[in-house]
Amino acid sequence: AYYEQNSSAIIRSAECFGVQSLHIIENENKYKIAQGVSRGAEKWLDLYTYNRQNQIITPLEDCLNNLKSLDYQIIATTPHPKGVS
Repeated sequence: AYYEQNSSAIIRSAECFGVQSLHIIENENKYKIAQGVSRGAEKWLDLYTYNRQNQIITPLEDCLNNLKSLDYQIIATTPHPKGVS
């Protein structure tokens, strides 16, 4: 599927640019590696996957909670003029 190719290309690009950790949120689709696209880059990165195994909170909430526990500051933007803070 196209999302497998896109996510694998992101992994390859992240490895190329020196990004060490990727946090993958599985809302609707399960993450799968497209080997021909990733070219093995996933072996060199720390991949964290968040999915619906935890029924108490969403995968997004699980990811954000984990990042906050690691002292990451979460920042988001929106191009919409009626966006809320």
